[in-house]
This record gives sequence, C-alpha cells and structure tokens, in this order.
Amino acid sequence: MNSERGIFFIRLMLVLLVAGPLQSAAVHAERMSEREILQKAVDYAARERESFRPYKFKMDTHVRVVDGDDQLEEESMTYGTYIQWTADSVETVSEREEILFRREGEDEMEDDDSANEEDEEESLESDFDFWSPASRKLYRFRLEEIETRGDRELARIKVRPKKKRRGLWRGKVWVDTATGAMLEVDVDPSKSRFAVRRMNIKGTFRELDNQIVPRQMNMALEVKLPLIVHIKINMDMHFTECGFVDP
Repeated sequence: MNSERGIFFIRLMLVLLVAGPLQSAAVHAERMSEREILQKAVDYAARERESFRPYKFKMDTHVRVVDGDDQLEEESMTYGTYIQWTADSVETVSEREEILFRREGEDEMEDDDSANEEDEEESLESDFDFWSPASRKLYRFRLEEIETRGDRELARIKVRPKKKRRGLWRGKVWVDTATGAMLEVDVDPSKSRFAVRRMNIKGTFRELDNQIVPRQMNMALEVKLPLIVHIKINMDMHFTECGFVDP
C-alpha cells in the first residue's frame, strides 16, 4: 500500500514538473502571437497612411431622438467624399443630401443641427487610430480571443488608454490575423463629457484595395442632467457604393 502511494505521489510530481513548463510555453506562445498580430495591425495602418486614396461613398442614415415625451425620427441619404482620413484629420465633403423620412419636431431638429455644428466638427477630430507611433504610446492592448468569421480569423483585442483623457477610446477592436486590417470596433470614450451618461460606437469596416473603408456605424448617446435635460440619440449609418476618386 505504501509503495502504491509512493508511486502515486511520484507520478503527481512528474505531472506538475512537466505541466509547469508546458503552461509557461503556452503563455509565451500566446504572447508571441499577440505581438505578431499587433505588429501586423501597425504595419497595415502605416501602409494605409502612406498610400491613402480619397473615395466617394453613399451613406444611408437613420436617426432617432428621444427627448422626454418627444420623439424625433429621420432617415436621410448622403453622397459624399472622404478627402483625407489619417491619424491627424478627417475632411468630408458632402455633395448631396436627401431627406427620405422625417416625423415630428421638424423645426426643433433643424435648430438642433445648426446648434451642434461646432460639436460635430469637434467629434471628427477623434478617429479610431490606435496604430500610429504616437497613438501606441497612449494605449494598452491585450489579445482576448481569436474568432472565426466565415473564411477569416479575427483577433479580438482589448484596448485601454494608459491615462483617461478626451479623444481616446476604450473597448474592443477586431483585427484580421492574416492582413492586420482592423475590421470592427466597439468602443466608448475613455473620459466622458459633462452630462454625457453613455456614449457607445460600434463600427464595421471592409478592405477596398488594401485600404479600410466603413461598412456600418452605430452611435448611441445619452445625455442627462437631472431636472433639466434627458436626451437619447441613436444613429445608424450604412456605407455603400464606395469607390476611389482622383485627388
């Protein structure tokens, strides 16, 4: 009996001795994989910045605004051009816009648009650049899982700023493990503005001749100041008919 116990404990010790290095090797391999994926994302973004080409697009937008008991709803179609989309700036030229559907609060919606032109321009200053040399110094990245989407494998990466500040994001991004292209985001601002209770942006992208262009974007925003204002905004944007144009 004692010999059997001795053999059992020897086997257990061998298992522990072997399992320890194997576990360390597995963790090391995962870290190597994470570094490789992040490097691919960095390289893809660098090539894209160097060879950026402006492109036209058609954008179908649906906006729903809930302000207390009032509800505003609008659908529109916009044709425009992205003149520049880099880590530094975004410039969008709207060529033609057509309101397809509008219900209630027409005057209020028009006034609200004009009042928020400055805020809209300011929001364009913050894009989803995580991979430029300057941005990489501001964020921490962690590989969470490899997901299979059709014939692609996407790495789900957790993104967190090293310090909370306006203009930075926190959340998750999905990167194609084969190319390094960032094809999906689900992020929130790292630091909220005054009275902004919630803001979330989800977006999917696709590759157009080795350049990322938007496929679909959703923004959910809730602004609340007790006894003064409580507004919920949901905006869906679908991008189609994307094609390159001459600079």
